[in-house]
Amino acid sequence: MEWYRILNFVLQGIYLPIHLVFIVSLIKNRKPTPIWHFFIVVVIGLWIMVSGRFLETIAYIFYPNNDFYVFAVYYQLVGTTFASFAFLLWNLYLARCDKLANKAIFRIVLFSVAAIISIFVCTNSLHHLFYEKLVMGEQVQHGKLFYLCLVLVYAALFIGYIISIIHIIRKEKNKAIKIIVFSLYPLLPAVTALVRSITGVDELDFTPIIMFVAVFCLYIIVFKFNSLSLISKSIESVLEEIPNIVVLYNPQKGILYQNNKEKKELVDKAIEEVNKQNNVKSFELVFYDSHFYIEINKDDDNELIIINNIDDVYLERKAIEESIVEAEKLINDLNEKKNTIQTYINALYDLPDLKEKVTSLTNAQKIVLSNIAIIKEHFIALKNNPKNSKALLKETATLCQETIMIIRKAVNKLSGVSANE
Repeated sequence: MEWYRILNFVLQGIYLPIHLVFIVSLIKNRKPTPIWHFFIVVVIGLWIMVSGRFLETIAYIFYPNNDFYVFAVYYQLVGTTFASFAFLLWNLYLARCDKLANKAIFRIVLFSVAAIISIFVCTNSLHHLFYEKLVMGEQVQHGKLFYLCLVLVYAALFIGYIISIIHIIRKEKNKAIKIIVFSLYPLLPAVTALVRSITGVDELDFTPIIMFVAVFCLYIIVFKFNSLSLISKSIESVLEEIPNIVVLYNPQKGILYQNNKEKKELVDKAIEEVNKQNNVKSFELVFYDSHFYIEINKDDDNELIIINNIDDVYLERKAIEESIVEAEKLINDLNEKKNTIQTYINALYDLPDLKEKVTSLTNAQKIVLSNIAIIKEHFIALKNNPKNSKALLKETATLCQETIMIIRKAVNKLSGVSANE
């Protein structure tokens, strides 16, 4: 048994679990952005490519079956194809080409081409257009469609790569080092796979080492150090339109993102207060006679700071507070008047027999009003029937005398004079 196959088995066997843990970690910590989603697709496709190489090694060492070997080759080619087209779409988002990347027809065409290539690969035994000969341990003979499919896959890979390189040159700082690191993938894996496909050399496999370096550097430059913006253009355009200031801040690295670049002084002041007030979720800030409400949401090592202008709310709150003060003053005035009235009432009730006199006067008033009503009726009757007036006049005169006496008694009682006086 060839020594290099044992070494291939060891390298691939070590690399694949590490890569799988990396995929699980990406899925677990994924953010709701297309950049994350398609990066995960790319990484899964690369894992499939290396695991296909691992299956080839198993076929040579443990299970020398040509059908199993053919399956391993097809399996890794499908993974490589979809990874390359996902890489193109991912780079469109990195370069802020969201308008194109979000078009459904563009995605359908892109992945339809990947699916068609994969179908040609998987059905090669029926038409031999991709491989004319694919036998384990023998020289591979390519079919008529092999180079066409290879060009399409590598075109997707390198178009995506060129798009990101142009974006780095036009928009990013430290261009040289970013281009070098970003170029590790796809150049290293692509060159390795291309040399293997054209030469047919199938000996020592450096793919695990190359892939580990390439994927790790790609993750570091794009995600860990945020060298390329993780906020897509469509999302950023929305953030630029909102009145609130949105800041993504890392205490060690500083400001990672800010939607309103003109408010740098305000943002610096807000961050200064955030650092002073540890573990607070919100607070108010006065800055140049303007009032702001600061919200802090922590996620791992980063802090999402949202700055809201609350001048209108502050004025409304101030008006409400002034209204409350006025209402409290009015209530105090009413309480003072109530106390004054109660004092007058208590003084009146201190007068001798006041309650009895009031009751007597009320009763006298009722009787007097009743008698006046009767007298009025008598005068009406006398007017209508003057012939029988003698008796009615006498009764009316008596009633008048009684009424006068009642009035005198009530007046005398109020003045404290005896009723007999």
